[in-house]
Amino acid sequence: MERNLVNWLIIWCFGIGLNYGQSPEKPPMVSNIRVESSTQQVIIRYDVENLTLKDSVFIQIEGRLRGLLKVRTLSGDAGLGVTSGTNKIVVWDYLRDGETLDEEIQAKVNIKPFTKPGPTVRKGSAEKDSPTTTEQQVIGGGPTNALLSALLPGLGNIMVQPKHSIGLRPLISVAYVGALAYGLLQKGKSNDQYALYLQQPYDRLAVPYYNEANSLNHRYVLAVSAAAVIWVADVTYTLLKGIKNEQRRKNQTIGMRPTMNVVGKTPTFGLRYQF
Repeated sequence: MERNLVNWLIIWCFGIGLNYGQSPEKPPMVSNIRVESSTQQVIIRYDVENLTLKDSVFIQIEGRLRGLLKVRTLSGDAGLGVTSGTNKIVVWDYLRDGETLDEEIQAKVNIKPFTKPGPTVRKGSAEKDSPTTTEQQVIGGGPTNALLSALLPGLGNIMVQPKHSIGLRPLISVAYVGALAYGLLQKGKSNDQYALYLQQPYDRLAVPYYNEANSLNHRYVLAVSAAAVIWVADVTYTLLKGIKNEQRRKNQTIGMRPTMNVVGKTPTFGLRYQF
């Protein structure tokens, strides 16, 4: 029974590792927008996260003098069916749309999330969009927090989460300490049984002590192995999450920092580009 308990603990730890930091219904997030131009086309590159196949990606180009330009001939990662990833590319053939570019423009990557139909609005009532707001994505700590997880699994994991979100992560520390303490306790009992085994004058009297010492030592190995799995999983996750946070922080500080405006239910991401 105790062996099954230790095996369950290992499986549970892997499950926690796979679900670290996940939260339901994360909003789509665009970052690292880059704009290039040629004599015929404008090429927009961007990274996007948390996108579903039912979300719609569309592009707006706004001139400094003329305002919104007529963007019709688009190709690449726009519209429905775009997946999350890096270095997404959208090409606008502005000559085919009858446009010329001789001014500063602002390229916006817009995402219209898929929403389930809400309740029917009764006649005489009206829905009002929320006012335009600006959200700034909060990024957790860097990879050095893996040192905290090396000291106590779960601690560094908290530090790499946005706003140091705690959630169920203290259970990682509890599971690690519990498995380690249980293993050391079994090791002590095994040593005691082995000492009694050595004191027996006859083999027939010594064998039960030897078997018990061997069984306790086996439990010790399983428990310490479970603690090692927790330690490795948490340190590895914290290191990778911290590296990802550093990259996202770097992307936000390179050149013009992209911002997200939410108008109604549509996130809008923009970046200015000077010809």
